[in-house]
Amino acid sequence: IVHTAAERRPDVVEKNREVAFELNVNVPEHLATLSKIHNFSLIYISTDYVFDGKNPPYGVDDKPNPLNSYGETKYRGELAVQNVSPKAIILRVPILYGEVEYPDESAVNVLVESVKNSSKTIEMDHYAIRYPTNVQDVARVIRDILEKPNFPNSGVFHFSANENLT
Repeated sequence: IVHTAAERRPDVVEKNREVAFELNVNVPEHLATLSKIHNFSLIYISTDYVFDGKNPPYGVDDKPNPLNSYGETKYRGELAVQNVSPKAIILRVPILYGEVEYPDESAVNVLVESVKNSSKTIEMDHYAIRYPTNVQDVARVIRDILEKPNFPNSGVFHFSANENLT
C-alpha cells in the first residue's frame, strides 16, 4: 500500500488539529498495524516539513525539527509507522507540482496561476529554500521502490528535484 492521503495544508491543520491528527498520525499507524498483521509492505509518504528549513537539503539522518503543526503531525505519523511496522518505507518528498484537477491542490501551481493571471508585482520571500518536485517523478520513484528486488524493504528515504528555488 502506498499511503498518500494527508491534510497537507498548514493553515487547515492549525485550524482543525484533531482532524489532521487523525488523518496524519492515526490512519498511518492503523495501516502500519494492518501491514504487520497481514504481511504487506507499506510506503508512507511524508514531507520535508518535518525539518525546520534552516539547513537544506536534508539527509535521512538529519534530526527532524518541525516548526508547524503540519510538520509535527507528519513526523508523528512517521514515528507511529516505524514503531508499529518494521517493514515500512517512509518516503519524504518536498513541495510538489504537476497535473492536478484544481490549481489549489499544489502551492507551486497556485503561485504559477497567481503570476500568470496578474499584471501586478507579487512580493515573495527569498529565505525559504525549497526543492519543487514533479509528481510524475515521485510516482516513478515509488514504482522503482516496489519493482526493484534489491531496494531495501524498510527505512526512511528522501526524494526531490536537484534544483532549489526560493
